[in-house]
Amino acid sequence: MKSTKGIIEKRDLLEKAVKAFPCPEGIKLSVDSKNKSLQENDSSINFKLNVGGVISYRTEIKSSLHSAAILPAWNKLQEPELPRLLITSYISPGVAESLRKRKIQFMDTVGNAYVEAPGIYVYVNRHSRPTWLLKEKSTSIFQPSSLKIIFICLGEAVNKAYLKYPEGIAGNLKSLARVAGVSLGSASHSRNELIGQGYLVENSKGGFELQNHVKLLEIWVRAYAERLRPKLLIGKYQPVNPKWWQTAKLDSKTFLWGGKVAAAKLTGYLSPEIVTVYAASNPNALINRTGMQPEKDGTVEIRNMFWSSEKYQHDGCVHPLLVYGDLLASDDDRNIETAKLIYRQYLSNAFE
Repeated sequence: MKSTKGIIEKRDLLEKAVKAFPCPEGIKLSVDSKNKSLQENDSSINFKLNVGGVISYRTEIKSSLHSAAILPAWNKLQEPELPRLLITSYISPGVAESLRKRKIQFMDTVGNAYVEAPGIYVYVNRHSRPTWLLKEKSTSIFQPSSLKIIFICLGEAVNKAYLKYPEGIAGNLKSLARVAGVSLGSASHSRNELIGQGYLVENSKGGFELQNHVKLLEIWVRAYAERLRPKLLIGKYQPVNPKWWQTAKLDSKTFLWGGKVAAAKLTGYLSPEIVTVYAASNPNALINRTGMQPEKDGTVEIRNMFWSSEKYQHDGCVHPLLVYGDLLASDDDRNIETAKLIYRQYLSNAFE
C-alpha cells in the first residue's frame, strides 16, 4: 500500500506541473482522477483542443528525474495502448532533450514540458531548478560521505544479486566506515539517515537490508553526478599516445578503469575519447610511466578511489554501479545507451 505521504507528494507534484504548464492559446488543460488517493495510473491529463476533440494521457509521476531514470522510464512508457505523460519536479535541459528525442512526453513543476500530438506541440526546456528542490538537496543524504555509504550499500545489493560476496557489512559500522572511506561518525549518521528514510531496515539476524532499491539508485546517481563525482577529481592530463589505455596494464590494487573505458571493456560498446582512471594512492607512478602532462582540458582524468575493498571492482574496472554513475553524469545519448547495457548485464537483478 502506498503511504499517505507518497500520495500527497504525487498530488502536489501534479498540481504544480499543471499550474506551470505553458498552455497554448485555445487549449484547455484538465485533470481527471479516478479516486482521491492519487496512485500510479489513477489520473489522466486531458488537452481539449480549440479545433475540437480531446487528447488524453495517463500520468506517470516521479518525484525526481535524472539521466538514470530515463532508462526505466523509457521501457515503462513505450506501451502503445497506454499513452503516458511523465510528471516530475524538475527536468534539466539535457535530460529534456534526451526525453524529446525518445518521444517521451513530460511536464515539470517549473514549466518545462514536451507535449506532441495532432493539434498541439509544446517544447520548453529553459526554466531553472525550483528553489524548493534546491533546499531539499541540502539534506544530509546528499552529502559526499552519505553518497559513499549509499554506493557501498547499493554495491552490496548488486553483489548479493549476482551471487558474489553474500555477506553484508551494513550492520557492522566499523567495516562500513572503513570500506566507504569515511569516519565512524559519518557512517553512523548516514546509516541512521537511511534507516529514517526507509531505505535500510533491520533484519531478523541483527543486520540491515536495503529496500526501495530503485528509488535509492535514482537518488544516488543524480546526487553522485552533482555532489560527489566532482570532488573525486585529482587532475586532468594529456597523454603522448591517446590510445595508450588499449594496451596499458594497471595494478588493480592501485588503479582501476572507470567511466567510458570501463564501459568499453565491460560491454564492447563505445570508443572512449575521455579516459577515466581511479587511483587508490598517489598517481605519479602512472603519470610518469605514460608521459602524461597536466592539462586543464586533457583527455585523461584521474579520480580518487575512495573505497577500499576488492568487492567493489570488476575485471580491472571499478564496480559496474560506479561505471553506470560515471556514464550518466553526462546527458550524452551514447553514454545513456551504454549505461542501459551496463544496467541490463550487471545491475538489473538487484533492482527488478
